[in-house]
Amino acid sequence: MGLLGLDPVWDEDSGLGNLLRHARNLLRFGPGYVRAKLTARRSMADGVVAVLPERLGGLEGEGAEARARRFVDSLYRDMQAFRPAPLDCPAAGVVAEEWTRAGLAPFRRSLAREPLVRWTRCLHNEVFQARAAEVSARAVDEVFGLFT
Repeated sequence: MGLLGLDPVWDEDSGLGNLLRHARNLLRFGPGYVRAKLTARRSMADGVVAVLPERLGGLEGEGAEARARRFVDSLYRDMQAFRPAPLDCPAAGVVAEEWTRAGLAPFRRSLAREPLVRWTRCLHNEVFQARAAEVSARAVDEVFGLFT
C-alpha cells in the first residue's frame, strides 16, 4: 500500500503569508493567475452553495443561501483542524508550484516516512489536468514502480 497526494497542501500561512504567496505567484504566472483563482473560487463556492439546500434538507426558505455559506465555512474550518495519525507507507506528493514549501509540513507530519515530493508548474486547480500528468506518473513510478 502507498499514498499519492495530488497537491497535498493545507494549513497554508494566513494573513501576510497568503498575501506574499499571491504576489509571488502573480509575478511567476502572470495576470492569468488572478483570473484563474477568482474564477475557481467563485465557481466552487457558488456550486456548493447551490446544491446544499436540496442535498442536506433543512436549508430551504429565507436565508438558505446564508446558512449554506456558513455550513461551507464550518466545513473548511473543520478541514483545517483535521490532523491525521501518521501513515507508515511509501508516499509521493505532486505539488502545484504556487504553494510554499512550508505548506507541505502538514503532509509530511501525516506520514511516518519522508515522502518523495515533485513540484509541477501549474496552479492548484490545474493539478489534475494534462500539464501535471507527466510529473504525477513519474512520481508514482519512482515510489511504487508501477510503470517499470
